[in-house]
Amino acid sequence: MGAFFIAIWHCVPIPSCSSPVEVGPSNLFTFENLRDHYEPYGYVAHAFGNIDGNKYTNSLEAFELNYEKGFRIFEVDLVLLKDGSAFCAHDGAEWMYGLDKPFLETAADELSGVLCLGKYTTLTGSDLVNLVHEYSDAYFILDTKLTAWGSRQDIVRALVSEAKERCPSVLDRMIPHIFGPEDLTRVAEIYPFKDYMLALYACKCSGKSKYLMTNGEVVQFVRDNHIKAVMMWWNNRYTPEFKRQLNDAGAVVYVHSLDDPDVMADFRAKGVGVYSNDYFPTKVE
Repeated sequence: MGAFFIAIWHCVPIPSCSSPVEVGPSNLFTFENLRDHYEPYGYVAHAFGNIDGNKYTNSLEAFELNYEKGFRIFEVDLVLLKDGSAFCAHDGAEWMYGLDKPFLETAADELSGVLCLGKYTTLTGSDLVNLVHEYSDAYFILDTKLTAWGSRQDIVRALVSEAKERCPSVLDRMIPHIFGPEDLTRVAEIYPFKDYMLALYACKCSGKSKYLMTNGEVVQFVRDNHIKAVMMWWNNRYTPEFKRQLNDAGAVVYVHSLDDPDVMADFRAKGVGVYSNDYFPTKVE
């Protein structure tokens, strides 16, 4: 009698994806904002937005340019440096700063005065706290990057420590990306943020899991923990049915990341927010 095998893709049962954390009501990620105030709350400036045709600079100049375009929600990439401080950059982008070694092997003082691509002002975690304080009508989604030995939570911890020392109120407008129940629990233990953005491109029930959460697991997690915002790839995860299920569970949906204004307009008509690499439809006068 021949042997047979059954492949089990998700060995973690759905109930274990629940978390004790309950996120309160959101003033930012609401169905009303995506319906009545899509400009500006439907648009997220991805990595602070494009500047001079360059993406992922996470630079001061990119922020200032895209703030003037009208963006009020900004996603910023953050890596951990050797001394445990945070730095605004995308993982794997060391070349943009003239480095020949990983960020984790680079101390903050080695990046002092260094320009991104030789012309854009770089931002430390301390600089980011100052920026959030200065621009009181802007919100900042923290895209913390996983590193060889440093966790995403280490980056959040560094920012929270920096903010608490000088201007704790800025934490009300910082929105961490979270990557599943385990991550939510650990981040919430560091600080009870008002909002979180559930990022599905790396969302797992636990850090030990090999598999991304299924749509069903995501919907249950969102419902159980009152998550208010979920982001996903626009072209290979988003479906109208998945969006409907998440809306029914209480969350608004954002997709990433887009360049085409026509595609963005289509998502806008569906009540879906977008991470934009450049485009914003109007300019603040």
